[in-house]
Amino acid sequence: MAETLRFTIFAGTLALFLLPSLTPVQAQTQASCQFTTFSRAVAIPGGTRFLVPRGVNDYSTVVGDAQDNTDFSVRGFTRSSGGGITYYRYNSNGVAGNTSFTDRTNGGVSIGVADSSTYTYLASASGTPFTLQGSTFAPLTMMIAGTTYNKFTVWGMNR
Repeated sequence: MAETLRFTIFAGTLALFLLPSLTPVQAQTQASCQFTTFSRAVAIPGGTRFLVPRGVNDYSTVVGDAQDNTDFSVRGFTRSSGGGITYYRYNSNGVAGNTSFTDRTNGGVSIGVADSSTYTYLASASGTPFTLQGSTFAPLTMMIAGTTYNKFTVWGMNR
């Protein structure tokens, strides 16, 4: 009886050590992530320009708005993957308005909203939505039940 008990304990102990090694091994892959950071505060004459990123495409081009603390103006910006930053202001009827980019396609088309009023246009329906391709701004409109709207905010777009 003692010998049977010793065999049972031995078999049980052996099973505890062998079972984990017999379970199938699942391959794991290492995620490949590369992060690029850039300063969101840029010195300008007499103050600072704060960059607010709002979108990025598959080619790491970042778009958003740049807010100046000197004159409280807002410009849209694109930052290429190489680090170059270009600023834009939508000009409607000879008046450059506050401009914000919200998204960018892989084809290089940016969308955003512009308005000559205060910065709250992004959160309201008071801004003029547009696309920017190259250096050409084109206002956007939408029609719902026969009514055309030209003041709304666009946050994203597909291909």
